[in-house]
Amino acid sequence: MAPTPQYVKSVALKNSTSHPVKVVATFGSDEFEAEGKAKIKETRELAPGAEEVIKEHEYNMGGWTATAALFSLEVEHSTDNGLLGKTLYTPSVSGIVDVLHVDIGADEAR
Repeated sequence: MAPTPQYVKSVALKNSTSHPVKVVATFGSDEFEAEGKAKIKETRELAPGAEEVIKEHEYNMGGWTATAALFSLEVEHSTDNGLLGKTLYTPSVSGIVDVLHVDIGADEAR
């Protein structure tokens, strides 16, 4: 029996920080890239309190399509003293997740 696929199709972002953030979502995989299908990048800028969904992507494989799973999220943010920081997040899930909810800065609010 084949193993259960484990990937994220799309991501719902929420900026819970007090400053704007820039998010770069990368979809695809190293395996698809080796087959000539480049990773797909989408960039979003979120104001404090803003929410946005980055929808799923697919690769055209000729007579069929393949889901380009969420590979990583990179979040760029500034600190209170103006320094730029980056956080790289690589999702690890069980099964197929239609929408992964990511609350940026939720830990800062506590």
